[in-house]
Amino acid sequence: MHRASALLFSSSVILRKLHVLPPSVPAISSLHTISSLRTLLSFLPQSSSPPTATPDVESVTSDGGDTREIATRLGLDLSDSLLTQVFTHKSYKHGFLPTNERLETIGRRFLEFYVTDRVDKEQPEGDLPILIKPHLEHTRMARLGKAMGLGKVVRYTLPASTEVAGKNSVLVTAFHALIGAIYHDKARYYCLNVLF
Repeated sequence: MHRASALLFSSSVILRKLHVLPPSVPAISSLHTISSLRTLLSFLPQSSSPPTATPDVESVTSDGGDTREIATRLGLDLSDSLLTQVFTHKSYKHGFLPTNERLETIGRRFLEFYVTDRVDKEQPEGDLPILIKPHLEHTRMARLGKAMGLGKVVRYTLPASTEVAGKNSVLVTAFHALIGAIYHDKARYYCLNVLF
């Protein structure tokens, strides 16, 4: 299998696990079988009105929820310690729990690669950074994180004055961290040892 094809196959498996890629779309096994990026991203929910912040509270803290339940619902086989890390934002006052910063960086870069490759194949004409930007918008990723229920399990502490914008940022970070965790746990060995 060609290196790029194998990486795209891994990408499709990860995105299917996260329910970004619907089961009806076959696994990507070659560069020629990639379906439309518009179709992939059309599964994002429509935006809804964000909740309003409570101005008389100094900070808002969420201690998260049942990470095992969300992993089961999404069909993910990740360890409890990795799930705890995925859903612990750096703002959470927690002491010794590892945060999702590094996993978020890995996941964001992986998603950027995947979207860049898809857009390049689907729209060979035009300025690539401009064509990619709408597919990776912060609000779009926050809506996806909310639709997946990540807001119910992520741990964070935010100033009340930034609750709405801050929670969207926390959702995007958790979404990227989840992709990063799947790559780190399931695809890293394959990508590093088989592909390269």
